[in-house]
Amino acid sequence: MPETIKLTKTIVLKSRPLTKTKIKIIENTIEMYKDVLSIALNFGLKNKRKSHRKIREGIYEEIKITIQNYQLITSTLPLKMLPLE
Repeated sequence: MPETIKLTKTIVLKSRPLTKTKIKIIENTIEMYKDVLSIALNFGLKNKRKSHRKIREGIYEEIKITIQNYQLITSTLPLKMLPLE
C-alpha cells in the first residue's frame, strides 16, 4: 500500500478588501498550484527523482497543459485594466 504524505502550510497575507472576481482568481491560482505540486510529487516518487531540475524536465509538458487549462478558466473572468504608473 503506497504511503500517503500530507503537506500543509498556512500563509497569512494582509491585503485590501478583495472583490469576488479577485477572490476567484486567487482560488484558481491555489488550485493550479496544488495540481502542479501533485503532478511533481507523483512524478518524483514514481521515478525516484529528488532533483528539482530532473522533476521539472520530466513533467514540463504535462504542467504546460495544466496551466493552459487554468488560463482558459481564468480568462472567462472579467478583469479591469489597471492604469500603469
